[in-house]
Amino acid sequence: MLKENHIEFIKWDMNRHFGERDGRSPAAEQKEIWVKYTKNLYEIIDRLRAKHPGLEIGIVLGGGGRVDLGILTRVDEVWTSDNTDAFDRLRIQEDSAWPTHPR
Repeated sequence: MLKENHIEFIKWDMNRHFGERDGRSPAAEQKEIWVKYTKNLYEIIDRLRAKHPGLEIGIVLGGGGRVDLGILTRVDEVWTSDNTDAFDRLRIQEDSAWPTHPR
């Protein structure tokens, strides 16, 4: 699809959380899903990069809560939020808190 449509930039939105974890599973297994999710995300981005070397990838981090060194080595651009309201952005940049949540 990228090649056929001459797509040169992808904006990957990380705002969606996956559903509730199974509370019946041991805590270690519940935490493991986050590690697997991250490794799979890296693999997808790495495969896209290998197949489309000129592709630019930007991600939106949903308030900055999902940034890590691994993702920073894989993408060209990182946005802490889609929210472009100036006052909200100041709060997001300051402490990565959503502007609607009290401190």
